[in-house]
Amino acid sequence: MAAEDNIELGTTEKDQRLRDIASLARLVSYARQNARELNAEFSVYCLDLALGALLQDLAESGLGSIDIQDSQISC
Repeated sequence: MAAEDNIELGTTEKDQRLRDIASLARLVSYARQNARELNAEFSVYCLDLALGALLQDLAESGLGSIDIQDSQISC
């Protein structure tokens, strides 16, 4: 692997990435709640999966482990 391939993101880029992923998680969470209120069960399921993936991305990006209550995600 060349040295150029090992370039890591700087602090500013990491912070922006975390903010962007957190924003997406809030958006998906909002959509999931609305889908739940509309009894759109398949949409709730898909949004649960999307939210879980975003939370996993956040954890892998440096926030450590993120605790999720069972009442929030029903995958």
